[in-house]
Amino acid sequence: MSKKLTILDIAKLSGVGKSTVSRVLTNDPKVKPETREKVERVIAEHGYVPLNLHNRCVGAECKRS
Repeated sequence: MSKKLTILDIAKLSGVGKSTVSRVLTNDPKVKPETREKVERVIAEHGYVPLNLHNRCVGAECKRS
Protein backbone atom coordinates (compact mmCIF):
# COMPACT_ATOMS: atom_id res chain seq x y z
CA MET A 1 0.00 0.00 0.00
CA SER A 2 1.38 3.41 -0.90
CA LYS A 3 1.72 6.29 1.53
CA LYS A 4 -1.13 8.78 1.48
CA LEU A 5 0.02 12.20 0.39
CA THR A 6 -0.22 15.15 2.72
CA ILE A 7 -0.72 18.82 1.98
CA LEU A 8 3.03 19.23 2.51
CA ASP A 9 3.76 16.57 -0.13
CA ILE A 10 1.49 18.38 -2.61
CA ALA A 11 3.25 21.66 -1.79
CA LYS A 12 6.70 20.17 -2.45
CA LEU A 13 5.59 18.55 -5.71
CA SER A 14 3.99 21.83 -6.83
CA GLY A 15 6.92 24.01 -5.80
CA VAL A 16 4.78 26.16 -3.50
CA GLY A 17 4.20 26.45 0.25
CA LYS A 18 1.64 24.44 2.18
CA SER A 19 -0.33 27.63 2.83
CA THR A 20 -0.71 28.12 -0.92
CA VAL A 21 -2.02 24.56 -1.31
CA SER A 22 -4.48 25.27 1.50
CA ARG A 23 -5.61 28.43 -0.28
CA VAL A 24 -6.14 26.49 -3.51
CA LEU A 25 -8.18 23.86 -1.65
CA THR A 26 -10.39 26.54 -0.07
CA ASN A 27 -10.78 28.45 -3.35
CA ASP A 28 -9.11 31.60 -2.03
CA PRO A 29 -9.35 34.23 -4.80
CA LYS A 30 -5.89 35.62 -3.90
CA VAL A 31 -4.13 32.66 -5.58
CA LYS A 32 -2.77 33.47 -9.02
CA PRO A 33 -4.46 31.44 -11.78
CA GLU A 34 -1.17 29.90 -12.96
CA THR A 35 -0.30 28.83 -9.39
CA ARG A 36 -3.79 27.39 -8.89
CA GLU A 37 -3.46 25.40 -12.13
CA LYS A 38 -0.06 24.03 -11.11
CA VAL A 39 -1.33 22.87 -7.70
CA GLU A 40 -4.56 21.46 -9.13
CA ARG A 41 -2.58 19.53 -11.75
CA VAL A 42 -0.43 17.88 -9.04
CA ILE A 43 -3.55 17.12 -6.97
CA ALA A 44 -5.22 15.47 -9.97
CA GLU A 45 -2.11 13.53 -11.03
CA HIS A 46 -1.72 12.03 -7.57
CA GLY A 47 -5.39 11.56 -6.69
CA TYR A 48 -4.99 13.65 -3.55
CA VAL A 49 -8.07 13.85 -1.32
CA PRO A 50 -7.90 16.35 1.56
CA LEU A 51 -8.35 14.65 4.93
CA ASN A 52 -11.49 16.62 5.83
CA LEU A 53 -13.16 15.56 2.57
CA HIS A 54 -11.94 11.98 3.02
CA ASN A 55 -13.42 11.82 6.53
CA ARG A 56 -16.83 12.98 5.29
CA CYS A 57 -16.82 10.26 2.64
CA VAL A 58 -15.70 7.25 4.66
CA GLY A 59 -18.49 4.76 5.43
CA ALA A 60 -21.17 6.77 3.65
CA GLU A 61 -21.93 8.35 0.35
CA CYS A 62 -19.65 11.34 -0.20
CA LYS A 63 -21.31 14.65 0.68
CA ARG A 64 -19.28 17.08 -1.39
CA SER A 65 -20.21 20.69 -0.93
